[in-house]
Amino acid sequence: MMDRILSKLKPNTIVKGSLFPENVHVIIAQPFGNAIKLIGRGDSNQVYEPVIPEDKFSLLSD
Repeated sequence: MMDRILSKLKPNTIVKGSLFPENVHVIIAQPFGNAIKLIGRGDSNQVYEPVIPEDKFSLLSD
């Protein structure tokens, strides 16, 4: 499942969902144990750097 999610989180991809208050443009996403470390920039230029655990992957949408 993680490989499928990582393949969608390519640079410049826009993600949304309940994890973020705005659309987030992916800068980089990397595996982090059983989670994904995502670094992205919101439409407001806010930088987001969450570590998203596997049980929260479903909260991401592209």
